Amino acid sequence: MGDIKRKLACLWWVTVALSHPVWAQETTKPKDEPPTVTVKGKKPLNRADRQVYDVTKDPDHETATADDTLKKIPGVAVDADGGVTLRGNQAQVMVNGRPWLMYVGDNRAAALRSMPSSMIASIEVISTPGAQYGSNGTGGIINIVTKRSLPPGWFASTTVQVSSNGAGMINGAFQYNRDKLTASVFANIADYKSETRSDFDLAQLAPDGRPLITTDTSNLSDFKSRLGMINSTIDYQLDDNDSLSGQFSYLSSSGTGGGEGETRRSDATGAPTDLYDSDLNSQFDNDTQTLGLGWTRTGATAGDALKVDLKVNRNTSTNRGDNRFDYRLSSLPENQGPRAQNSLNRSEATTAVFSIDYNKGLESGEVTTGLQITHDDADNNNESSFLYTPGIETPALNPAFSNPFAYKQTIRAAYATYQTMLGDHWVVLGGLRAEGLSFESRNAATGAPVKVDYTNLNPSAFATYVVSERQKIRFNYSRRLQRPNAWDLNPSQRYGGAQLVSVGTPTLKPQETNSFETSYEYAKDMNSLSVRAYRLQNRKIISNVRTFIDDPQNAGNQVVLMSRRNAGRSDQTGVQFDYRSQIRPNLSFNTTLTVFEMAMTIPDMPDRSQVTVNSQIGLNYYSKKGHGVSLNLNSLGKQINDYGYMVGNTSVMATYNHALSPSLTLTVMATDVLRTTKTKFVTETRDSRGLSYASRQAPVISISLSRRFGSGYGAPKSKKS
Repeated sequence: MGDIKRKLACLWWVTVALSHPVWAQETTKPKDEPPTVTVKGKKPLNRADRQVYDVTKDPDHETATADDTLKKIPGVAVDADGGVTLRGNQAQVMVNGRPWLMYVGDNRAAALRSMPSSMIASIEVISTPGAQYGSNGTGGIINIVTKRSLPPGWFASTTVQVSSNGAGMINGAFQYNRDKLTASVFANIADYKSETRSDFDLAQLAPDGRPLITTDTSNLSDFKSRLGMINSTIDYQLDDNDSLSGQFSYLSSSGTGGGEGETRRSDATGAPTDLYDSDLNSQFDNDTQTLGLGWTRTGATAGDALKVDLKVNRNTSTNRGDNRFDYRLSSLPENQGPRAQNSLNRSEATTAVFSIDYNKGLESGEVTTGLQITHDDADNNNESSFLYTPGIETPALNPAFSNPFAYKQTIRAAYATYQTMLGDHWVVLGGLRAEGLSFESRNAATGAPVKVDYTNLNPSAFATYVVSERQKIRFNYSRRLQRPNAWDLNPSQRYGGAQLVSVGTPTLKPQETNSFETSYEYAKDMNSLSVRAYRLQNRKIISNVRTFIDDPQNAGNQVVLMSRRNAGRSDQTGVQFDYRSQIRPNLSFNTTLTVFEMAMTIPDMPDRSQVTVNSQIGLNYYSKKGHGVSLNLNSLGKQINDYGYMVGNTSVMATYNHALSPSLTLTVMATDVLRTTKTKFVTETRDSRGLSYASRQAPVISISLSRRFGSGYGAPKSKKS
């Protein structure tokens, strides 16, 4: 009992010092601080709302990257594009509790591979985010906690990468730390290329299930883009209690896409009514600038802190489409020979986020409160032409798809949490978050105002029972939202392709998710085991409504109008098993197995349920001579959705690292080694049946060289050290 009390006392001091994620950084321990428990390997610390994995004891901690480190965290998967998922859902990635400005779009992979693991103190996994986090989204949060007490000096790195598909990248990072100043700069230039083969089949069904109209489309497309980004941060300690921080990021990207395909439309007898070849070309330009400012004041008592942040983001983009169709057979007399169709979208958007967070340590516990205001101001202009004969007819705008869409949206949120110890074994945390949304726009067709207002209260509760030094039991609950995006509220039609038109629903409300989770965790040295049972109750599901309509382009195509509604419910109940073992000092193994049942009830659809099995396996080997090999397998089972299901698939990624010298590392990475990554969706509704299939060029081999310089933390170690 005495050991447990001492460990809970240590836990309490850790929780007070690190209670709010924006201050969750490794700091130098004061002389008068009570002794803490030294945790080896990836042993989770006892924090009520998250698991904390110490990564400083990894064999490759001094030479690996954040990408390598995340792949070894149980339940976390990282794909070739840098996308991070938790329990199969896209996760939000933060650094020290703040959204990571570098981790955006096509820059995600470069951001993960440019951060040295030697600068990471721990990885926090928050599978059920509580009241202190925004309520939108259900994918969880991965928070990378960096080492704060860095020695003075500077550190720099540069990486050059080439890929077998013609893509390439070069980036550089620089960090300087001296006295009260810490500054860092990251720059990246990358060329991305990909080829995709896709097939789309859709049949409109009669009440008895017979096909009335069928469309079959095959397409081979290629995509090329160039990205340039620079990101800089600066932190300055004004005095013992106050510090200032600033962030600036600029990202510019442009690219082109092209595709050649064939489309066949058939009647109820299977006889073709329309046959044409397509030549699709697109071009985009995108610029994003972000500026962030912050002020932090810490109190005399551990855990007391006030933090004020302001971030402004500005985005401009232009998308053009230039499509050509060559008709060999048409059900319409005017569609003969070559035809063309053009589209143009211009958008400007500004987002401002202001937040205040206050943390207060009390004798009985700890209180955290805060507020956040997010304001979006956007202006979009869409243009799309009717089909026309090039060189003979002048393109004419289709009024159904040529309309402006401007909106203003404000989200106001306030939260409060309280954490305390109960008895000798329990640490509990409860919270409540209130969010109100105001949305204003206009119907482009009628000029009538479109207004949306609603408020949500989202509670959360977490409890950790410490069985012993090595064992814990957790109980988690949170209520989350999936808010519709602004385009889902736009009542104007939008052109999505020859066979697709979409329209928004201004009355759409958020989808609500209640998350319940219970877990048992065991950890000893570098080995860990957890068994997690969970249930996700989704209500007011934002589901798709698919309706066949006459072709607004007057081209004779089979067209689906896609809208969204709040209708139906689903319940996901599952068990997740995580295991990590340090088999030998230079060999580790980790695996995650998730089995869940999804039961879904949607109007106009039969009730459905599906048992899905997902698995992840990772094997990591490191030699004393600087060689490292990692194999990662990710398998996803069949999953149902609101209009059908996704067929399961498996991907394999292999990575080889070799330290050519203390400062130079060679990396060879192969994605989709077995050419098994394919995306296949099946549509099954009362009036339609279809199949959508896509596969990317594989495998892709990437070779990179990374060089580290400098004298500060993260700089190359000498062979002797």
